[in-house]
Amino acid sequence: MPYSIMRARVGDFPKWRRAFDDNSDAREEAGSNGGHLFRSSDDRDQVVVFLAWEDLQDARDYFSSEAVDEEREAGAVEEDEVLYLEELGRPRF
Repeated sequence: MPYSIMRARVGDFPKWRRAFDDNSDAREEAGSNGGHLFRSSDDRDQVVVFLAWEDLQDARDYFSSEAVDEEREAGAVEEDEVLYLEELGRPRF
């Protein structure tokens, strides 16, 4: 299963969060299977979004979509980076 990790520095977290939450239907329609949202405990302006996807190209298309551009604008995103990942397996502990 493919995954994406987006790390972003937001200028206005509450506005970004509202825009992110409002895009839940767009993520689902794009093929996301859900994920996790994190906020740095050391830098409250830094967020990480971890999502699982049906297809890696769906993830790429989503992050270049107008919906994500609107999130970036709403939250005054100063910088972001998206990594696209393919699962290799689970380590033994």
